[in-house]
Amino acid sequence: MAKTNQDTPLMAKQAKPLAQPQWTWRLKLTGFGTTLATALPGGYCVGVVNSPAVHMRAWCLACMKSQHGLDLSAGTLELLWSSVVSIYLVGGALGSLMGASIANKCGRRGAFYINGLLLALGVVCFSSCRALESVPLLLLGRLLTGLATGLTIAFLTLYHTELTALPQRSSIAPLCGMGLTAGVVVAQIFRLQSIFGGEQHWHIALSFYGVFMLLGFAPFRIYPESPKWLFIVKARKLQAAQSLQLLRGYAADSEALNAELQALEQEASIFYYSVSIFRQAGLSAQAAEWAKLGAGSVNLAVSLLGPMLMARVNRRPLMLVSCGFCALFLFLFAMLLHFIDSCSWFALGCIACIFLYIFFFQLGLGPLPFFIGAELFELSPRPAAMSLGSVVYWLCNLLIGMAFPALQQAWGALVFLPFSINCVLLFLLTQRYLPETRGCEPADVAPLVAAGFKSKRSRQAQLDMEQLMEQKQVEQRAKWTRLLVWSTLGSTIGAAVPCGYCMGVINSPAAHMRAWCVDTLASKYNFQLTPTGLDTLWALIVSIYLIGGVLGSACAGWATNRLGRRGCFLLSGLLLLLAALGFVSCRWLQSVELLLLSRLVVGLGGGLVTTGLPIYHSELAALNQRGTLAVGCAVGFSIGILLAQLMTLQTLLGSSELWHYALSFYVFFMAPCYAPFVCYAESPKWLFIVKQRRQSALQLLQRLRGSQFDLQQELRSMELEASSKSNARSLWQVLKDERMLLPLVLLCAYQGGQQLTGCSSIFYYSVSIFSASGISTRTAEWLNIAAGAVNLFTSLLNPLLMSKFNRRTLMLSSSAGASLFMFSFAWFVAYSHLHPWLSLGTIASMFLFLITFQLALGAMPSFIGAELFEVPSRSAALALGNQVGWGCNFLVGFLFPVLHSLLGYWIFLLFSCFSALLFLLTRYYLPETRGREVSQVAALVSQGFRSKVI
Repeated sequence: MAKTNQDTPLMAKQAKPLAQPQWTWRLKLTGFGTTLATALPGGYCVGVVNSPAVHMRAWCLACMKSQHGLDLSAGTLELLWSSVVSIYLVGGALGSLMGASIANKCGRRGAFYINGLLLALGVVCFSSCRALESVPLLLLGRLLTGLATGLTIAFLTLYHTELTALPQRSSIAPLCGMGLTAGVVVAQIFRLQSIFGGEQHWHIALSFYGVFMLLGFAPFRIYPESPKWLFIVKARKLQAAQSLQLLRGYAADSEALNAELQALEQEASIFYYSVSIFRQAGLSAQAAEWAKLGAGSVNLAVSLLGPMLMARVNRRPLMLVSCGFCALFLFLFAMLLHFIDSCSWFALGCIACIFLYIFFFQLGLGPLPFFIGAELFELSPRPAAMSLGSVVYWLCNLLIGMAFPALQQAWGALVFLPFSINCVLLFLLTQRYLPETRGCEPADVAPLVAAGFKSKRSRQAQLDMEQLMEQKQVEQRAKWTRLLVWSTLGSTIGAAVPCGYCMGVINSPAAHMRAWCVDTLASKYNFQLTPTGLDTLWALIVSIYLIGGVLGSACAGWATNRLGRRGCFLLSGLLLLLAALGFVSCRWLQSVELLLLSRLVVGLGGGLVTTGLPIYHSELAALNQRGTLAVGCAVGFSIGILLAQLMTLQTLLGSSELWHYALSFYVFFMAPCYAPFVCYAESPKWLFIVKQRRQSALQLLQRLRGSQFDLQQELRSMELEASSKSNARSLWQVLKDERMLLPLVLLCAYQGGQQLTGCSSIFYYSVSIFSASGISTRTAEWLNIAAGAVNLFTSLLNPLLMSKFNRRTLMLSSSAGASLFMFSFAWFVAYSHLHPWLSLGTIASMFLFLITFQLALGAMPSFIGAELFEVPSRSAALALGNQVGWGCNFLVGFLFPVLHSLLGYWIFLLFSCFSALLFLLTRYYLPETRGREVSQVAALVSQGFRSKVI
């Protein structure tokens, strides 16, 4: 294996058929282990802070009073709580920003390890913040978990896709999204008042993700490094070949191994305010909380379909369906919500629109943005591109988090119309410019978009590409090795789930956390918060998580390239752990500052996760596995949201005494996933292209694909890419490249549009929407859990959908459905007071929205970048996309209360409009990426908006 000339067995050509890559136990273990250790804790941290918010606010208030002698006014407490919530997103943005550099520097496996450290530190902060009465420790825990989540999103999909062979990639790419979704669902469970959501145990809920971390990190030494990273980045070709053998199940002299090595050579040559929404929809406080949890369940249920969808359905159809329906249901949601007082059944219609929106969101808009960058960019520009996308993601998240409350107050239900429009725009962008990336190498996708918006291609070329894609999938069917499964699953559960948990955990316990902030500031600083000040503080607590997400996404490109995909995963884990420690300790220390800091840190981690995890997964996966693993990050977020909704129930950790435990409970998901961090595989592409450790990349590819899989094509692709693009491209280099214009627009549109379609706002306000619809508080709480379960189960279909259906079809369906059901949701919520049966429409719309959302909008944004960008640009592009996503998330989380007060429930019409815009974007600009090499897709979109992708 030391020789590299054409006389060596590595490059030898034989007449016998190429061995198919196997799903080796190592590949499977790596995929599921890394997802469990990073993605699931990330989703958990997203959702865990919701239900115990009342207790956490009261604890913050008491801590500030006892520790600093401050009597916080209502306005100041609101500001403090907003900081606690939003600092997680700030950490997510920072984590995403660093994710690419960490993944490239430390390797994908090293990034995973760093992610685990961050999550572990977050557990410490969360678990101790109440005992130490330290609000700053809670803030630190949230910041660290946000950093870990951002790191997870930044590198996990990258890691997974580089571990898998091309035919396997569609199956493993959704794992990050699945892990995040599952983390949200788990957080929803454990934050129930009957579990850890009570006043005395909320800090346990915050840090409970550590259990999942331990499970995911226990076999860390078994996880392989990315063969591509070893081969291309580190030039350790022998190690890369050995890794390929372990991952694919190849024999040392396998022609398939040689083919994959040649492919490497070729590649080298080239949710916070949902409770109040349900309350205003007529549900009681308890019923709205359960309704929000039901929405989270729907979100998780649909996201769990992600691996299946991504493995079987093309990216473009999923995104088109997701954008279209998301736009529709957002529009309906806004209309129903605006006229909710006219008819009693409108509230039920709003709920129905929410669930339908969540469903279709998770079909494409949910998972695809997390990994699409890994399929659009080659290794060199990938970290920078994904970092940019992550920055956009977090910025949009931050923008929504900050502006949504004000806009909702001003516009009412009409505030959802822009979200519906955004879905329409994303639909058009997908339709017009998004190439099909499923089953394609980034080197095949890149030429499709090389002309920017001038990129165009004929229908015959589309048919030829699909035929070639099917031929490749028949020839190369990588197996799910234990290393691949463990690396992707562990990173998803350990990073994506905690990030999703932190996104959804802040909802239900908001009242307790607000009260705690008031009491803490009053007792510690003798500062009395006014109601306005409390609202501002709470908006800051919610939105600072998104600020962290923006910052983390901005660093994710650097982190994934510098530390490797696994290193970015590790860094995000460290941030999540620090944030968990802060969450647990903030109440004990009576420190609102610590709560804000923890939210910021967990946001940093979330930013890293949203960028690094999709890159990690996409680079671990083979072509046929990419669709399945691509949605891992989105599924992890969905799981985390549902878990947060469960854990923040008043009967669990959502009480006034336990809300701080609910915030840090995600550490229990992180702990089992990060414990075996050393066993997780690094991205083979990162090793091969960035680090030039080609032997290590080869060895890792063998371990990821199985001994019987022919690695020749994959290695040739990495070798060619490494010879011409050995150095990772910076974000600035990616931005200056005109060929990257359309892929960046697609990636950022999907990352930001995923948040602007209103999915996060539904999770923020689902309980209040159900309550406003006339449903009792207890019923609303269970409906909220049901929504989370539906979200999770729908996301579980993503691997099947991504492997069986084209990306465009799914995204068109998802965006259209999301727009429709968000529209119906707004309409039902607005008029739910007129007729009792309108509340059923609200519930139905919410569930249908969740279903359509998870078809593509929930999963595709996390991995579509991996199918649009080649390796050199991938990390930077994904980091940028994640920053946009986190920024939009922040804007939704921070501005939703304001906009809701202004627009009422018509604010959901804005979300429906955004979904409609995504539908249009998908229709005209998204090329089909399923089953195609990234270089083929890149050519389709290289002409910018002049590109012809259909």
